Amino acid sequence: MEIKLTNKQRMFCIEYMVDLNATQAAIRAGYSEHTAKDMGCENLAKPNIQEYITILMKERTDAVLITVDDVIKDIIETRQDAKSKMKLSDRLRANELLGKYLAIWTENVNSKNEHSGIQTIYIDGEEKIKLESHISDIVDSNEDTAS
Repeated sequence: MEIKLTNKQRMFCIEYMVDLNATQAAIRAGYSEHTAKDMGCENLAKPNIQEYITILMKERTDAVLITVDDVIKDIIETRQDAKSKMKLSDRLRANELLGKYLAIWTENVNSKNEHSGIQTIYIDGEEKIKLESHISDIVDSNEDTAS
C-alpha cells in the first residue's frame, strides 16, 4: 500500500528522521523559514505523515538491529558492573537512565505526546515505591543469576 504524500511531505519525513526536529526538517524540506514551525507541527499531525515516519523509524530500528530491551539490558549490566567496581558515577547514570525510561522522576501527571503517539504515564508516591521495589527485585535477581 502506497502512502499518499507530496514530494515535499516525503522529504519532510526523511529530514525529520535526521534529528527529530520538525521545524528544522521543514526548513530542510523546502518550507519557508517563516512558516517552518507551523508547517512542521501541522505535518506531524497528519495521519499519512505519521504513518510514513513510523515506517521510517521501524526501518531504522531494523537496520541497527537493536531494541529497547537490548538498551535496557545493557544499562542494567552497566549498573551491576559499576556497583561491583564501586563506580558511583556510572551507577548513578545507569539509575538515571532507567528512571527516565520508567518515568519515575515525575509525579501525578498524565500526558500524551500528540506528535509521536507515544503515551507517557507518570506515577505518584505509593505506585512509585511499588515500582522501585519491583525494579530492585529484578536487578537483584539479575545479580543472583550473574553470580
